[in-house]
Amino acid sequence: MIARLLCCGAALVVSAVAFAADPPATAARPNLAPVPAAQAVSNHSPYLTGECSICHQGGDHARPGPVSGGANSSCLGCHGEFRTPKSVPGHSASAACTTCHNPHNSRARALLHK
Repeated sequence: MIARLLCCGAALVVSAVAFAADPPATAARPNLAPVPAAQAVSNHSPYLTGECSICHQGGDHARPGPVSGGANSSCLGCHGEFRTPKSVPGHSASAACTTCHNPHNSRARALLHK
């Protein structure tokens, strides 16, 4: 699958990354593009500070490239406390982090899509 993302102000086309467990093929993939800064309620600090290379293969803010490793492994590299679903009610060990969270910023608390 090819996804079109907007990261650090530039449009990107990236191939899908391997998740711990991909959502069903019929599930709609969330938009992972950042929301306008004025609308953001929560921000992922690497995105906010322009440190795209923490999660992405490239170091160029305009062209950060694909996510390093799988999306969940990238997230859990820093957020290991969420490895077990019991650590936070509502989390699933088999779902992709990005199913519920935008890795850049969000109009909702905790980088949630809704």
